Amino acid sequence: MCGRYLLEADYEALIERYGILDDFNALYEKKEEIFPGQSILAITHNGEFNERRSFIWGLKFTPKRILINSRIETVLNSKLYDRFRPCIIPASGYYEWENIHKRKMKITADSKIINLAGLFDLHSNTVSIITTEATPEMEWIHNRMPLVIEETEQDQWLKAVQLKKYLFHYDLKKTLKFSAENLESSTQLSFFSEDFFEKI
Repeated sequence: MCGRYLLEADYEALIERYGILDDFNALYEKKEEIFPGQSILAITHNGEFNERRSFIWGLKFTPKRILINSRIETVLNSKLYDRFRPCIIPASGYYEWENIHKRKMKITADSKIINLAGLFDLHSNTVSIITTEATPEMEWIHNRMPLVIEETEQDQWLKAVQLKKYLFHYDLKKTLKFSAENLESSTQLSFFSEDFFEKI
């Protein structure tokens, strides 16, 4: 799953990666740890160009159900997901608690910016991160991980009209190489920030 992530990329690198036209330098802030319930940076496509948006992390799936993660298997097989649109959540890595000793792990890739696949609902201004089965080198930590869209595929993902068709044919093996750092001094806290449910 993905219950926390980090974004430490430079502002200029984000502008270059996604071709964002508006100036949000004054609003951008690097964050070492981002929680569900917080307003997060996301990239969408409006039919002509990429846009920067701010969504609350926690998709309002139903009035009483909030999803911080959406399993790709469920997205592919449930019609309830048809109303949501694709987005990219820029990240520099994510955090996970490994299966056996529950140690907090900081997981990064061989790229300063990775594209976490997201689904957003414009009506509620909320978003969820899609998860998939962990790659062989990461499954000892957890059996799930965020779905990462390759940089060469990011435009196709953002412009995908038939979302399920795109996901069905997406080669999940085309993933970056990840590494994990053991943060033994950290303890597992609630996945949710204190004001999470006040924002939804």
